[in-house]
Formats: sequence, structure tokens, C-alpha cells
Amino acid sequence: MIAIQNGKLILPDGITEGKTLLTENGLITALAQSAPETATVLDARGRYVMPGLIDIHSDRIEQFIQPRPTAQMDFALALAECERELLLTGITTMYHSISLYQDEFFGKSPLRTQENVLRLAGQMDALRAREHLIRHH
Repeated sequence: MIAIQNGKLILPDGITEGKTLLTENGLITALAQSAPETATVLDARGRYVMPGLIDIHSDRIEQFIQPRPTAQMDFALALAECERELLLTGITTMYHSISLYQDEFFGKSPLRTQENVLRLAGQMDALRAREHLIRHH
């Protein structure tokens, strides 16, 4: 169990101070007056504490994979860098979006091929088998 103390807790009805947020296995379990003796205590003094955000549509991964029209990064490296940026903004679950179309009406991109979309999906699936910073979908 992890107990987060001294932070400004962002709750559905406002910001609360003076409470301890209890979590277990990555899930919020309770608000308490103090931490149980068995808890690992984290001091969030001067910080805001909130649940992770879920982004249901983002094209940002394309910019990590292809930062310039002529440069394509390794997909695993791009996902790792993307994770770091997303986590800094409070996003803990990301639903990546990548276009797949046959014509060039919206512009041409080597990423928007069936092969690359499947490759990216495979990279995200592989993340489930190892430790990573956020959940990718």
C-alpha cells in the first residue's frame, strides 16, 4: 500500500488538502486522515495529486517516429520517448491514432502504410509483456 500525504488532492468536487490518499496495486483505494503503519509513505508537499489522465485520440506518436519528413526513428525508441513526454503531462493511458488510407488527399506519409501500422501495433502489444511508464492502445 502506498500513502500519499501533504499534497493538494484533485477530487471530482474540488481540491482537498490535509487528507492521505491510499493506493494499492496502482488503484486508489481510499482517502484517510493518516497513513497506516504498513504503508509506504510519499510526501507530495507543494504538489497536486490526481489520477492519471486517459487520452482517447492522439497523433503525437507520428511526430516521434518521423520528426522530419526524411527521418524515421526506430518504433520502440519513439514509443519510449513518447511515454516520457506523456507521463510528464499526466497522461497514463494513450490511445494512439495513426491514419491508414490509400490516396494522398490528406498528405503522403510513409508511416501510413499497412505494414507500418501493423508494426506499430506490434510494438505497443509487446509493451504489455514488459515494464513501461504508461498504457498504450
